[in-house]
Amino acid sequence: MRIRTTVPLLALFAATAAEAQVSTLPPITQNPPIFTLTPKGRHVMSMFTQYFPYKLAADAGTLEENKRRYAERCIDIMTEYAPNFRKSVIDYQVLAPADLEAFGKTL
Repeated sequence: MRIRTTVPLLALFAATAAEAQVSTLPPITQNPPIFTLTPKGRHVMSMFTQYFPYKLAADAGTLEENKRRYAERCIDIMTEYAPNFRKSVIDYQVLAPADLEAFGKTL
């Protein structure tokens, strides 16, 4: 599923990060699953988003603060389309570009 906000200009996304383009992809699973990430009745959701700055402006706050704000904005966008989404989120992890590089992955 791809959810795009009403702002069509990708340059604006990159410049402001006030809006996000969110794609939700289910994690790869095997049938039958050989392991589980969640208890029965719970699910895992992965959001691949773009346009998180590699280097923050000097007055932008800490990386952790920005990752939290970005995650909250992504959750807000999903909640616009699925009203119960926010209250279903138990936890999340945000990987900024530097975090991905630490894993040896670059996009």
